[in-house]
Amino acid sequence: MIDKHFFKKYQRQLLWIANTSLGRRYFRISNDIPKDKRIAEFRPNSFTWIEKIERIGDEYKITKKTDFRTHAKFAKRINYSLSKINFFFRTWKIPFKTENGWVTFPIFVIAPLTTSTFYPDADVESTSVDGYTNGFSPTSFADVRSIAGSGSNDVNTIIIVRSDEQSASSFIIYRSPVLLDTSSIADTDSIDSGTMSFYATLNDDNGSDSVALTTCTPASNTALVNSDYNIANWSDIQQATAIDQTSLTLNDYNTFTLNATGLSNISKTGITKFGIRLLKDVTNTAPTAGSFIRAYFSSADVEGTAQDPKLVVTHTAVVVVTVSSTLLLMGV
Repeated sequence: MIDKHFFKKYQRQLLWIANTSLGRRYFRISNDIPKDKRIAEFRPNSFTWIEKIERIGDEYKITKKTDFRTHAKFAKRINYSLSKINFFFRTWKIPFKTENGWVTFPIFVIAPLTTSTFYPDADVESTSVDGYTNGFSPTSFADVRSIAGSGSNDVNTIIIVRSDEQSASSFIIYRSPVLLDTSSIADTDSIDSGTMSFYATLNDDNGSDSVALTTCTPASNTALVNSDYNIANWSDIQQATAIDQTSLTLNDYNTFTLNATGLSNISKTGITKFGIRLLKDVTNTAPTAGSFIRAYFSSADVEGTAQDPKLVVTHTAVVVVTVSSTLLLMGV
């Protein structure tokens, strides 16, 4: 759904559209703002224009008027249009040199908007892998968090996050790498949004924890080994807001919406490398004594892809605009 972040990111382009007669008809605001006034701010549910500027002594008084709607009318209108035509609007300002110097001419183009879905390879892997790694220590949480690794599996039908104290000072942690081949995204495309989803099959939350999405760098892109558990192979930077275990939905997908860091870690040339862990593992917070905290999710080795971990990326192709000198005849 188009939201306030979209309006902030593309404010300049939206203002250009909204200040044309065609744009005002599209947003159905032609009768809501005087024709000689220009919209200065455009939001999902409102728009603002400068009504007048008055000089009072050495100061200026600016009077603004804002038209509010009870719902995100303008965001919904854009979202509906994009859902029908699967295209994304962009504008560029093309410079021209005239006898009066350089000027710019706004070019309004339509760039293809593509949504691509990626899954890890099932066994036998060819480009990517998912699975779990674990570590066990009979001494302390700090020790289990930093050991080289006790086990790994990349052929099971589940991936696991876990962090608990099995007995007095006896701890175990599970971390699950999830790699995806995203090289089919064109190098020149811009990545606009992305989500990473996992199909939950079991949830034991006996210690108030959350599932966190981070990155990892296993030794191989197509197989997991015990040493991939090593904390040196994992980043503690979250790629999305963690999902509280109390909010997990069993037998359904649970979705992380990637933040700016997560989007920047989507590879357009090779393998995107994410991983899931419990948040207490990420923040180095020992679980409560006697706690048993774990969650299971389907892996790519479940038959078909209906429950596989999946990365959904929305990306926009760069459109090359060839400008003819004919445009100079348009008064530029």
